[in-house]
Amino acid sequence: MRHFTVDGANALLPMLTQVLEDMQGLGRRMREAVEAVHTFEHRAVQNGHSPRRVPFEREHDLSAIRTEMEQRLEYLHAIGVHLKDIENGILDFPTRMHGHDVYLCWRLGEERIAYWHEIEGGFAGRRPLI
Repeated sequence: MRHFTVDGANALLPMLTQVLEDMQGLGRRMREAVEAVHTFEHRAVQNGHSPRRVPFEREHDLSAIRTEMEQRLEYLHAIGVHLKDIENGILDFPTRMHGHDVYLCWRLGEERIAYWHEIEGGFAGRRPLI
């Protein structure tokens, strides 16, 4: 497992901000596409079409979004960053403190990494680095 320093993790934040914002946008697009499919299917049934008949392949619109999301997830995994929450933009960076493994914790919108937490502690258990 890769261990990050605070400086090393902070250096990645501009790029990770863009990745998280992209992922949030993809999540919104996915929810909108699913809702559009459901709305279309509901209207088609009301217009006399069989509820079993799928007028178009759902996967067509969603597969591109899914692929983009997977690429960003693979990137985060490859550099060793742990995505904890897309909607809130929470990332953990493995590190060692006080002789054991912990996470540096960052949330989208924070200027720098200023918190850490125990592996089992999660976001609610964040403590200041100082």
